[in-house]
Amino acid sequence: MFQVLQHHEHTARDWRGLQQISEWADQPITSLDEFTEAVFEILRIAKDRGALALKDQCAYNRTLAYDVVARADAEHIFNRLLNDMNAVLGWPEAKPLDDYLFHQYMRFAHELDFPVQIHTGHMAGSFNRVDKANVRKFVPVLELHRDVKFDLFHGNWPYMGDLLFVAKNYPNVALNLTWLYIIDPLYAQQLLERAVMTVPHSKIHAFGGDYTDIPERTLAHIKLARHVIAAALANLVDIGWLDEEQARSIAGQWFFDKASRFFALVNDELKS
Repeated sequence: MFQVLQHHEHTARDWRGLQQISEWADQPITSLDEFTEAVFEILRIAKDRGALALKDQCAYNRTLAYDVVARADAEHIFNRLLNDMNAVLGWPEAKPLDDYLFHQYMRFAHELDFPVQIHTGHMAGSFNRVDKANVRKFVPVLELHRDVKFDLFHGNWPYMGDLLFVAKNYPNVALNLTWLYIIDPLYAQQLLERAVMTVPHSKIHAFGGDYTDIPERTLAHIKLARHVIAAALANLVDIGWLDEEQARSIAGQWFFDKASRFFALVNDELKS
């Protein structure tokens, strides 16, 4: 995956960050248009080198409510950085520029056929406001960018109902339960049971390790995930909503089949 967090939040809030983008793209930045062109070039190169998706976890630092902003308003803020190498944009003064750039990147995602992964719900650490990370604030983006596939992370904990509604109502949404089994395994089990009743199986990506440097933790996490998923499906079998064959089929789709197609990890012959 390729993380866009720094490109529309941090590096677009200070002069030195802009120069970093300039160096990565090997082209000068003297305007807002040149900045977005440079970011597009970086994303294109990432795609050519095997990146599978864009990831954004700005919910740690801002609301998921992205307004549609006039280019002139964003450009006015951006030019402050160009005019003063010591300028640093604060919050919420930077929100119009952040919002404008985010929508630009969603257009790039469509053009490059990149799925977009979005952090929703609970955040690591303490003293953060989870309400700003509720996926319900993200609905206008889902409606506006209907040709972009969104992979929503972490079960939107603790806002299960909002997540199920979004997954059911928006064809361009999938649910990724990465990290959720560690946050709240019982919530994860309840979410999966209700998802069977409300959401197409193709919209569930049951596991993501969410570890980058310690493979042993990923192994422990997947063991926990398998236990929770088995409990959810077994409960639905016990109460008569599924038979065992259906439960095994759903588990296979959740763990591998659907995510492989969502991220284009299978060839055209296997897709048919």
